[in-house]
Amino acid sequence: MKKLKLVFLFFCLSIVSLKAQFVTAVGIAGGITYGTHVWNPEPFNTQERYLLGFNGAGLVEFFHSDMVRWRVEVSYNQMGSKQLVYTYYSNRTTYITLNNYLKIQFRMLHIMPYILIGPRVEYLLINSPQLSGQEIGAFPKFFFTIAAGPGLEFNNKSLFRPFIEGFYNRDVLPSYHNITTTIFYSGFEARIGVRYLFDNSDKKAKCPTVINPMGN
Repeated sequence: MKKLKLVFLFFCLSIVSLKAQFVTAVGIAGGITYGTHVWNPEPFNTQERYLLGFNGAGLVEFFHSDMVRWRVEVSYNQMGSKQLVYTYYSNRTTYITLNNYLKIQFRMLHIMPYILIGPRVEYLLINSPQLSGQEIGAFPKFFFTIAAGPGLEFNNKSLFRPFIEGFYNRDVLPSYHNITTTIFYSGFEARIGVRYLFDNSDKKAKCPTVINPMGN
């Protein structure tokens, strides 16, 4: 818990200390996670299935570029998989993550499509396998994944901007590895959220300025 408190404290201090110069927006988001553990080779008489979970995040966006931003998130994410051996067993792995994304955005009149891509630092908060505990239980406390996906923000006159987005998330290195077996996590995420802008730099696209040298 001390590590979690330190991560949260660092997150809050980052907002306060950098807001005046770098921070453009803060926000929250939440949604569903749908993932599985990919075994190589798959256990005998066992089939892997996707497991549904939930996720939530607090986010901060940095820099004032029109097209490129940097987003940092602290998130809670229920991951894991199901294993089918005559009946279903759930191998739930729940993480607290520090996400870092490059955000490439395309400003339009009423909407703003964007792409997010970047690494995640995953901290294994809860590990509760119902099957294959020897392998799932040996997952490391810290490891890295890479995530990418599209998003869509809805422009309005308010500084509160709703958005929807999705991700594909996968281990950079195996969650588990020995001489005969490797396990990777692979999953999809969908979520909705809202950003609060500290300024109105992401306002709707404007008509070009009309130059009238005659003053008419």
